[in-house]
Amino acid sequence: MLAGLGFYALSDILLWQRIFDANRLWMFDDQYQTGHVVMLVALMAVGGLLLVDSGLWALWYLGALYTTAFGGVADVLYYWLDGRSIPQVLPWLDRSRLIFIRPLDGDVTSVELLVSAGFWVCVWLALLMFAPRLASFPTRWRTVFRARRHQVGVRLRPRSSSSATSAV
Repeated sequence: MLAGLGFYALSDILLWQRIFDANRLWMFDDQYQTGHVVMLVALMAVGGLLLVDSGLWALWYLGALYTTAFGGVADVLYYWLDGRSIPQVLPWLDRSRLIFIRPLDGDVTSVELLVSAGFWVCVWLALLMFAPRLASFPTRWRTVFRARRHQVGVRLRPRSSSSATSAV
């Protein structure tokens, strides 16, 4: 997932900054943004197909890549990979619904971007760590219930006829 997100941010640097921004092609911003989203969808599709045999991990990959790409992590990587500091104000991120840590009025700041990126990284790392335990949870409970049913069955077994007559 990190490799896919890294390539997504790197393509943004190479295409937008080195081609569009350098040649003042801002009039094609809508077409560029559409192409950039198509690249993310392609990364999601390839990763999802490669992970389809692993079951729910494919869904984890899709969810993590989407939310980290639009939740601020890709933007942080964009500046870090380019060797620049994050600008204090990022007004173009006001449209992102996954950066929900923001002032009520005003633009997204670098602090809010970092907090949002940290939030999404923590959410997906927590799922990565605890999902195997959650997946084994039903299996553990089935084992506990089987053991208890067996114990109850031992206590409720009727006595054999020889032990019943000798006791009387």
